[in-house]
Amino acid sequence: MATLLSAPPARISTKRGSRIVVLDPDPAILAYVDSILAERFAVDLFTDDEEMFDSLAGTSRPNLILMDWQIGDDHTGQCALKLLEKILEFYPTIPVVMISCSADMKDVVLATRAGASDILLKPFRKSDIELVVQQHISEENLQPVDDEVQEIPLNENTSFVRCSKRMREIESRCTLVARTDIPVLILGESG
Repeated sequence: MATLLSAPPARISTKRGSRIVVLDPDPAILAYVDSILAERFAVDLFTDDEEMFDSLAGTSRPNLILMDWQIGDDHTGQCALKLLEKILEFYPTIPVVMISCSADMKDVVLATRAGASDILLKPFRKSDIELVVQQHISEENLQPVDDEVQEIPLNENTSFVRCSKRMREIESRCTLVARTDIPVLILGESG
């Protein structure tokens, strides 16, 4: 006789300040993200998509949602896309970042067309989570993680320099498409 393991109950934070909701079927991922963010933010953790969506109707709406691509029973991303569309239909101002194991361009395009603010690829580091949070939570509620000019060497003669929020956003978008062989056009003044 097989024993069914139930998902751990959701944990909703009572902490004040910026609120981040995290939806992932893996409790280990939830614990890792919580260990990174819990000191600075109110973090609500969910393994169940319906429970997470119901929590959004509460009095304290989140400033950011981190949501896994592989939710639901089909593991094709269709459940995640439907939930993303439902979230944005009712709460269009909440940024939603999709967490995915796949860098497949088709999935990235589907998620961004559905309204995802960003894609965070697993496995991720603490700095990846901090950067995503910094990019999507308003500046008045967040002290910058890295406010200094940062130079990223590309090769021995070329480097990428960034210090503004906008350049970090451009870097994030470039990271989304960097693993694929497609042309990218960046418009604007050089400087």
